[in-house]
Amino acid sequence: MPAWLAVPASTIPVPGVVVLHDVLGMSQDHRNQANWLAEAGFLAVSPDLYYKGGRLVCIRQVIRDMIACAGPAFDRFIAAMQIPSPAGMSPSAAKAATRTMKKRRGKEA
Repeated sequence: MPAWLAVPASTIPVPGVVVLHDVLGMSQDHRNQANWLAEAGFLAVSPDLYYKGGRLVCIRQVIRDMIACAGPAFDRFIAAMQIPSPAGMSPSAAKAATRTMKKRRGKEA
């Protein structure tokens, strides 16, 4: 999956942020926001959720997947959270986020 990864200058463990694009898709503005977060000390990744079929084809499916906490778009979101930082990221972070999101939606974890 194409994604923009902005890495901070720090070599110590840093918090990570997933920057999701709006309905119009990936743009230079989203890359700039990820870069700004990296300058502030965060590892920032901005996945292109529309890469498989373009904006118009994918919008409906992305919305469905994110609401259901399941499906290809949701899986790409979770995969983006699993990108390791230079100093290492907890491998259980994505599983914990998935459980939390499903609980908020009233689904089983």
